[in-house]
Amino acid sequence: GTYAGSHPYENELDAIAGALNADALKNMPGLSGAMQKALVKYGERAQQNGLLVVPDDFSLQDQCSSVSIEVHDWSGAGFTIESAEMTPANMAERSLTIKEQRSQGIVIKPTAVSVDLDRENFIQKANAETGEKIMTPKETEKPFWVGLVMHGGTVALPPDFVQKDGGGTIEFALAKGEMIYDLNGFNYQTYLYNDEGVPADFGPALGGFTDVWVYDCLLDLYANKVNLEINAEVAVDLFRGNRVEAKLYTNKKDNEDGKKGEFLCSVAPTTIEDAPATGIDMTIDGGWFRKEAMYISGSVVAEIDEIQTGGEPMPFTDLIVPADIRKSGAMSEAKRQYSAVELDRPINIDFQGFTMEIRALDMTYKEHPTGSALKSDIWLTLHGATLLAENIPLSSDTTDTVVVACPVSDPHPVVLYEQSHSVLNANFDGCIEVSGVLVPKAVPPGGDGLVEFDTEQLGLSFLSQLDVVPVNTSARFGYDSVKGRYYFVVGIATAPTVQVPFGVGRMNDFAGLVSYNMIAERDNLRRLQIPSYEGMEEFIKRQQVDREGGTSFVAGVSTTLVVMELCEIRDLYFGFESGPIVDAGGELWLPLKVEAMVQGDSDIYTKVGTAALLYSHPERYFSFST
Repeated sequence: GTYAGSHPYENELDAIAGALNADALKNMPGLSGAMQKALVKYGERAQQNGLLVVPDDFSLQDQCSSVSIEVHDWSGAGFTIESAEMTPANMAERSLTIKEQRSQGIVIKPTAVSVDLDRENFIQKANAETGEKIMTPKETEKPFWVGLVMHGGTVALPPDFVQKDGGGTIEFALAKGEMIYDLNGFNYQTYLYNDEGVPADFGPALGGFTDVWVYDCLLDLYANKVNLEINAEVAVDLFRGNRVEAKLYTNKKDNEDGKKGEFLCSVAPTTIEDAPATGIDMTIDGGWFRKEAMYISGSVVAEIDEIQTGGEPMPFTDLIVPADIRKSGAMSEAKRQYSAVELDRPINIDFQGFTMEIRALDMTYKEHPTGSALKSDIWLTLHGATLLAENIPLSSDTTDTVVVACPVSDPHPVVLYEQSHSVLNANFDGCIEVSGVLVPKAVPPGGDGLVEFDTEQLGLSFLSQLDVVPVNTSARFGYDSVKGRYYFVVGIATAPTVQVPFGVGRMNDFAGLVSYNMIAERDNLRRLQIPSYEGMEEFIKRQQVDREGGTSFVAGVSTTLVVMELCEIRDLYFGFESGPIVDAGGELWLPLKVEAMVQGDSDIYTKVGTAALLYSHPERYFSFST
């Protein structure tokens, strides 16, 4: 390019050139070489310290800002022009990419400029006719000063970052002389302040948030560098309109936050009480407004009737909050889900007495079918695993959820039990497997301190044989907050017409029961009462929680075992419980009559014996009878 330097009119090279002619240089090769080196040295010095004002590429010149100069009978000396036209200029950090310069450029549109390219004269600050004074710096009245003085116009902030309320470019009016351009570049400074705030919008580079209040703005242009600082508050719809503090500023140097000269917009640390609803507070440790959304790091504390974190926050990093609340839950341009984040570490919460290890959370806008925002909800969903009982290990899979609805028009949160669930996969001593989805439900009156799950989606199996036959299952899982312990009862039975393959035979009328911290119903032989197929559901419902005794575990099965049509073991019973105590028994029926052998009718089998076995380890007691 062509550079304008600040060297004096004459220097050492001028003196050398004036004292020596061409012939002398030819006869003195050493002096000629020294002069060539000096020319290169001074040329490099001019490029380093000069100011690039015009590119050599004519196509680029057309894209540059320019001033129309018309001087008649120019003698070649310096000159001044009282008023000239200047095309708009885009001022930005030149180390940024062209795309970034276009995005965050400060657009300067002068109405007219004074041109001073005379080092011996200057333009008066006051208009001789009107006496009007302009805001021109005193240095412009020094003969050595050269440059441009703006007579007025506008300075526009980049709309990619900040806009007027409702859209449109924010422009500052220039007073006469308020901005100059000299060998240092543009020189301008303004500061605006409003205690109550001025409504504005964030542009697409900052996520497009439209409810912004600007409290102050500093714009400082010097040496072709932009120093912009705006302090504002931004209302976040996903937080029910609660505001966060934001600062838009120029990054001073290359660092982990961004490049030198780049505009950054940070989120200030703050605590938002009742962020989505009463009792759910969010602490923001910091964050950034970016193109896709607002990125924040912080924590959530929930203290509502059904959920308590015990004051321990649920920490997270880079929760992506969109400006458009309807994008919540969708995928962002960064290939991450909006308003969903994994916790920095698992946190235990108390959910209706159950301990739930929370590993992730998300916030999703649920629009009402009518489209009314006031009737819509924000769902806060906690993801993790629930400890259902001491003898059911906590799952390493994140399969359980608790959903809290936070109405937009009502600050009171509501737990959505029908949307919340816990996935259960349990194996009891290798014989009874329970799997399915547990949904929390309200406990009937009289169950003070008890919390239970709805188990309609529960599936149970006894050994592997029951995987291929229809069974009737019923279960209850709950927590006794008074005793501070879990309880459950699980029942399973086959229909009377169903036969279960078992070894060389089959089982008829199979039924089983697993009970933990429940009052076990027993028969006259003190054996565990096991429900029938038809009465399974009512039997499980009437089971009472043991709220007085110690921890207890009881399990048992009953069936009729048919062995290759050769015999039947009826009332076959096997049970075990805490102790350990093992109780087993049954009746042996055989086809001793001829007609029983011929017809194969088990109804005319003959009972030949009864066996009962009881083992109790603590007392070293063993009993066997036939």
